[in-house]
Amino acid sequence: MEIEHARRLDPLSLIIAADRGVMLYYSRQYDRSLDQFRTVLEMDPKFSRAQMIYAIYVQKGMFEQARSVNTHIPIDSPWHWVNSAYIEASSGRRAEAARAVLKLRELDEKREVDAATFAMACAITGRTDESLAWLEKAFAQHSNVMVALRVDPLFDSLRDNSRFQNLLRKVGLVP
Repeated sequence: MEIEHARRLDPLSLIIAADRGVMLYYSRQYDRSLDQFRTVLEMDPKFSRAQMIYAIYVQKGMFEQARSVNTHIPIDSPWHWVNSAYIEASSGRRAEAARAVLKLRELDEKREVDAATFAMACAITGRTDESLAWLEKAFAQHSNVMVALRVDPLFDSLRDNSRFQNLLRKVGLVP
């Protein structure tokens, strides 16, 4: 795997270490991903890419830890509210998840927010049609979220949807 080669070439690189954690997360190797992100955070507790550890906590049902990580992300960041929606919806707190989506919408009224954040928030909260519409907008915006569309667990609820499959083809992620 190329990431292992990169790690051997530069074992102290935070971005390489964090990206390795991301790849492990996308491949559903949550325990290994968690260990990798913890290593990154030991090297630099403020390294922003490593804040993705919250998603691993969500997948493992460690919601308090996920909430704790999310407190380090500024509330004026769309990612704070997407993360909140993910944490709360996954922990069964639907009202709090809906509130997070509302906060994301309020933020969008102040400044344009990446359509992918809305796509994620809608997928997380079970609003499939809205999520797919936002994903189409994210595609048009050339959102960097699109590159992980095929593997991001956040979009698992959409995998069997024919519109989602068509979008994967459009992005070039499946033949």
